[in-house]
Amino acid sequence: MDWKSREINSLEKNIINLVIQSVEKIIKIKLQEDDEVILNVLKEALNKFTFTHKLIIRVDKDSFDLVNSSKNKILAMTDNIDDIEVKIDSSFQKGDIVIDTDSGTINPSIKNQIGILKEEFIKLLQGDD
Repeated sequence: MDWKSREINSLEKNIINLVIQSVEKIIKIKLQEDDEVILNVLKEALNKFTFTHKLIIRVDKDSFDLVNSSKNKILAMTDNIDDIEVKIDSSFQKGDIVIDTDSGTINPSIKNQIGILKEEFIKLLQGDD
């Protein structure tokens, strides 16, 4: 690999890191401004569940009241779910969500989604080497 290719590769990595950091900052601000973001993340995640009747939704302490008071709204978003329990996880930061079911666990947290996106970008860049 020549000097120019190495520099371009390095710039690509720096740009991706800058974009990811910018997205994280924007989302953090959005989470502070709009609590409904949490419910939208839950809605997207619930579309992936087909065979479960009970959910345990673990959230950060700041999101607990919103999610707990929205249980009926969440139930209305789904077909098969009969019961929802909302719990506070003291280790979670704002926007962290984990959904436990009989068939497994899903982490639809925004932070987790950004991490997956970052990994995919890194794989793409490594493929260019």
